[in-house]
Amino acid sequence: MSTRFVRASVVTLGIIAVGVFIAVRQSQRQSDTTGPNQEPADPFGSSDEGKALRHLLSVMYSSGDNAAEEYRRALEALRANPQAAVALIGHVESSVRESDYPTRWALIFAASELRHPDAIPYLRTVALSRIPAERSSDPHSFSTVTEDTILRTTAVEGIGHLAADHPQAVDALFDCLDRPSISIRRAAIQSLITTPNGQQYRDRIAHSLPDDQRFLLDLRRISVHEAPQVRNPEQFLTATATSTAPPPGEGHAESTVIRDREFNGKNPPPTLYRR
Repeated sequence: MSTRFVRASVVTLGIIAVGVFIAVRQSQRQSDTTGPNQEPADPFGSSDEGKALRHLLSVMYSSGDNAAEEYRRALEALRANPQAAVALIGHVESSVRESDYPTRWALIFAASELRHPDAIPYLRTVALSRIPAERSSDPHSFSTVTEDTILRTTAVEGIGHLAADHPQAVDALFDCLDRPSISIRRAAIQSLITTPNGQQYRDRIAHSLPDDQRFLLDLRRISVHEAPQVRNPEQFLTATATSTAPPPGEGHAESTVIRDREFNGKNPPPTLYRR
């Protein structure tokens, strides 16, 4: 073996060693900057959209005389740049824990409240995503499948708000009919039927459904005032329940009633429960 060949081999090995050393040092620096003692980066960021989204999520939980107006202003700010808002919502939702259902739901609902076609791809992705297998040890008291289904039906309803004016929303709703979840199919059908061309879609919808689920075509949303009412509900209470029941207007339901009235039944901000 020639001396020249040996020198070339040594130089090559030296270059490789230097490259490995640099790569290791860069990896160590990245580990140092995101170590266990440091807080993770804020997914909302400091942009106007980040501030608007954070504010909207906070007022979703608020109550009081000015809650409706605060919600309206927060939503208006988020709608100022819908394309950036949708991108941010997707980023934030992907950064939260999978089990953080209240936050994930609020983000998906915020995307649907934009009422903008830029939100359709994101909402479609959520609606068509696979529902994970049940992870709860007691599904009767808390079911992850139920929670995941709610996220997806919320996305479907958000798409439905845009179906009257945007063909891509109609296509996304028909895509949802292929999902195995009957709840997702039900939400998609109701959104399709209520569009101006809804009756024209009936045959196409029927062909997309199993025979035993075509009854979904006949379901419809009704106002609470249209639902049958029990004239005297207290007649079904025991004497003990009647004596301990709080007077009308008291309790946690009052703020929800006020907010529903302020919105006149049009998309009131949700009252979310905390876990």
